[in-house]
Amino acid sequence: MSLQDAFQQVLSAYLDARRSTEHVDKDLPIWDLFEQIEQSLEESSVLDKYPNVDLEWSIGQGRLTYVPWFALLDERETDTNQSGRYLVYLFREDMSGLYLTYNQGTERPTSLYSKAVGEALLQNRAERIRRQSSGLRESGFSLDSGIDLVTDTERGRRYEKSTAAYKFYESGQLPSEEELFADLESLLDVYDRHAGPGEPRLSLEVDRGVLERAVDNVIRPAIVERGDLIEGGKEGYQHSDIIPKATPNLTPDRLSESPSRAVLKALKADVNLLSGAWDHSPAAELFGSVSKGEVRKEVSNFLFGEAELVDRAERFLSWGKPREASEGKTAEITGTTASYLLSLSDPQEYAFCKTRRAYRPAVKALLGDNEVRSDWPERIAHARAFYKTVLSILKEEYDLPFFDLMHVHIAFFLAENEVENALWGERTVNGEEEFGEDVKQEVYKISAPRAGQEQWKECVEKEHIHVEGDKVGDLRQYVGDEELISAFYEHYWPDPYDSMQKASEKARELRTLTEIDPGDRIVASQGKDKVLAVGEVVAPGYDWKSEADEPGHVLHVDWDRSYEQDIDPRPEWEGKTVKQLSPNFVKEVLEAPSEEKPEPYSVEKATENLFYGRSSFTSWLDRLRTKKNLILQGPPGVGKTFVSRRLAYALIGEKDDDRVEMVQLHQSYSYEDFIRGYRPTSDGGFRLQNGVFFRFCERASKDTENDYVFIIDEINRGNLSKIFGELMMLIEPDKRGSEYAMQLPNRREGEDPFGEAFYVPDNLHLLGMMNTADRSLAMVDYALRRRFAFVEMEPRFESNEFQSYLRHQGAEEDLIERIVSRLASLNEDITADSSLGEGFRIGHSYFCPSDDETPSEAWYQKVVTREIEPLLKEYWFDNKKTAQSHLQALKA
Repeated sequence: MSLQDAFQQVLSAYLDARRSTEHVDKDLPIWDLFEQIEQSLEESSVLDKYPNVDLEWSIGQGRLTYVPWFALLDERETDTNQSGRYLVYLFREDMSGLYLTYNQGTERPTSLYSKAVGEALLQNRAERIRRQSSGLRESGFSLDSGIDLVTDTERGRRYEKSTAAYKFYESGQLPSEEELFADLESLLDVYDRHAGPGEPRLSLEVDRGVLERAVDNVIRPAIVERGDLIEGGKEGYQHSDIIPKATPNLTPDRLSESPSRAVLKALKADVNLLSGAWDHSPAAELFGSVSKGEVRKEVSNFLFGEAELVDRAERFLSWGKPREASEGKTAEITGTTASYLLSLSDPQEYAFCKTRRAYRPAVKALLGDNEVRSDWPERIAHARAFYKTVLSILKEEYDLPFFDLMHVHIAFFLAENEVENALWGERTVNGEEEFGEDVKQEVYKISAPRAGQEQWKECVEKEHIHVEGDKVGDLRQYVGDEELISAFYEHYWPDPYDSMQKASEKARELRTLTEIDPGDRIVASQGKDKVLAVGEVVAPGYDWKSEADEPGHVLHVDWDRSYEQDIDPRPEWEGKTVKQLSPNFVKEVLEAPSEEKPEPYSVEKATENLFYGRSSFTSWLDRLRTKKNLILQGPPGVGKTFVSRRLAYALIGEKDDDRVEMVQLHQSYSYEDFIRGYRPTSDGGFRLQNGVFFRFCERASKDTENDYVFIIDEINRGNLSKIFGELMMLIEPDKRGSEYAMQLPNRREGEDPFGEAFYVPDNLHLLGMMNTADRSLAMVDYALRRRFAFVEMEPRFESNEFQSYLRHQGAEEDLIERIVSRLASLNEDITADSSLGEGFRIGHSYFCPSDDETPSEAWYQKVVTREIEPLLKEYWFDNKKTAQSHLQALKA
């Protein structure tokens, strides 16, 4: 009997058989039909190509099942339809047809985890299969969750949810035998690739002797005797708390509906796996600040993408590289955070990689020092292969109750950190040798004691640094962040920390001391811009001194005071006692060769290729220097932005962009953006944030020996009274300095950069730009106008400098003459028009070609069409004939 005939006979006879049969037995005709299906498949040449595939089928036990099935299982992947991936023919309950599907076991995930977690895992794995099987669409397969078995049974629903790819065959219209086997072969090709080696397999020779001692001395006693894995046990929170909360949020559905919220919820589920200070918070800043579409795309590609894991991790971490967020914070996805999200999307497939507390010491102990991966993408992929290898050994040879890679992380963590018996924890070597050439030391910033030089001197002499927070006692007594946070609330909230969030942040910073290892480096800081010393942590690292006359929380450090120096202000250090830094911070910041001085910038340099002449430029520069506030106004294209930069550099005497800041105002710009105000945060709250002008004033106030220039483009586009507020008085040249300081509406808690009140430093100059042709702009506020000097900038087509510039760029004399004469004529007509006037003339910069352009006839026509034509149509929007007439004259 052919496969087609057997399928059709099952579809035709099954419903009657189910109604008339009380017990399943081998004498049933339906049983014979399924045996015929098995025989047809076994005898086909298709299965000869796949020797690892076994056949299994079921029509039910006791009574005939509602959804009978026939499965093909690759022994390298699974030996049961309850777990792993397999192919299966699923018959609809109403026998209207059957599906050939790429499916996965439904029983194991939902029995090992909760129903919600199990279903999330099935959905995630289905998405990975679909992305890795896109070629099946060419063979007519659907890659979605649209399969409908026409059933209300729980088992049938699970089959539907676990299906990754499928093709439907309608009863009475089954394809030919050849087509059925062609479809099966297409699906078997994909299945074989997935069940086979796939990504390059690592050759991992685990030291069985070391692993056995760890199991006997640490892992088995903790897991079996002490009950660490059970809910409420020391290590039970991963499976009872984190996975149930995080995994259901990392599904394709959740990431499609609300990607940022889903990922933030998964991060919030963390208990003691991530560091709040440098894993959780920077990631939350990033996911809360970028677009939903960007989060959806990047997270989905990382968790479910078809590329190899190393490539997916490299792309994800590249996207999540450090960037500045609000209030000087850093937004970043660390390798640990990436590993956390990946492992919680499927803890049976991906490993959580806690480098110093689990992964690194385990690799050294079981594989050898040279096997540690220092590059995060490689480390994530290596951890998966390594943890899977060890999981297989622990399950099969030691009969431990482990079923996912999170359990292996727990085993490794115990073996390293269970001090009494952890054999490979003793293998750690202090200093550089521990890390090898390819593994970076961790670097942390710790604020020096606030009591002053005497306490810092004592820290140097006693080779340690101490941190406040003694009331909570020895930090090692707390299991997880939450216990410490609770103790911190009890002793330090609401005094001195008047918000629970601040108290929590400080508690987590304090907790960091216990995670710093011998060999790590410490940067002792004072404020945001001074380093006192750099040191290397020495054994035992963190220590608790219970004596009344001794500081409690102590970190033992061998200090090197030769690093003492002032550095550029680092806003992200503000309010942080303990903070992890980049591994290269010491080398790149503190040991970096002194930067070359900025290029000197004279008036001669500023007036090169400037069409206004040296005398005009010098006059403007003098007015900026004496008045301190200057506005360049004029029609579009006269070079206001170009000139403003040159004025700024000429004033400060060098081309130093650190001393020049530029903003552009608009109608939504506010006082809060410019000076200070409460801004929304990623967690839904509000935080007092300094505006761009406040921060620039702060920078200038710390460098009174040098001039600073703040450039404001489109200065008349914003609501100036609203934006400037009390600056109306403070920017006056004779009201500069601390003696005229004014109280701001919102003061910071604690120390403010300017003390009790704010002022504009005497060495800061304001340079504004105003487009006189913008009809949407109101006149500049008189109160502000009288505080600025004004410079009128005009088109310079007829200047010798402009014409010489065009010649230098390669323009022919005829073209130069036409540009000058035609634009001069056009500007005369614009000036004479009562609805326009001088402020609407066309500026010369439209006709200044870039260095890689040669001014030709084609170039000229392009400028007129793309740049000038839209302006003229806007000018004469109510008189199209006039606009067209001028355009014809320009293009002739």
